[in-house]
Amino acid sequence: STDTVERAADFAAEKGIEVIIGLGGGSAMDTAKGCNLLLTQTGAFRQYVGVGKLISPTLPMICIPTTAGTGSEVQSAALISDSQTHQKLVIIDPKLRPSTAILDPTLSLSQPQVVTEAAGLDALGHAIESAVSRNRTEMSWRYSVEAFRLGFKAFARVLEAPNDLPARASMLLAASYAGLAIEESMLGAAHACANPLTQNYGFRHGFAVGVALPTVIRFNAKSCAQQYAAL
Repeated sequence: STDTVERAADFAAEKGIEVIIGLGGGSAMDTAKGCNLLLTQTGAFRQYVGVGKLISPTLPMICIPTTAGTGSEVQSAALISDSQTHQKLVIIDPKLRPSTAILDPTLSLSQPQVVTEAAGLDALGHAIESAVSRNRTEMSWRYSVEAFRLGFKAFARVLEAPNDLPARASMLLAASYAGLAIEESMLGAAHACANPLTQNYGFRHGFAVGVALPTVIRFNAKSCAQQYAAL
């Protein structure tokens, strides 16, 4: 939330930090990005909502995901929830893209099962939606297909065997590849529907995407059947 980001920035400013490490799930990494923004830019947080509005350079940032879902560790986007309205504020700028991403599957072993489920649905949703986006490119398509290939198999495995380290590693890689696809292509209607479901009804983001995705796929199939068949 905006409150969390502001508390993080106040703490970092007191310490005079030079590098930011975002360790955790998508929310933790997006908090690190929001903290970076407040430390390096002037004015109010809301004035940077949108695309490409940052002016000053940001601090170097390392992201280390402990969940396999958002792909935030390789993205230039941050989604921050307004503490008052619970609206998702989307900030996209290349200056927010982490300098380094570290994928260590051992760090994902301790996540609760419900987080594994929600994160995995989000990662697969990213792969599917980026594959049929009108903005897709040859590069984003390759990332989408590889993310889906890895994730579809590994997700089923981590649900039945949570301590399977190779499967955890595949899920982390799938989530990052899907994140790279999003950088090129963005997403679709399932994610557009998911945000108000989260805002108004408290759905975990990945479950909200999962609820919307079957209907969106049926609708998109009228014009994207070839891409779905390839997946």
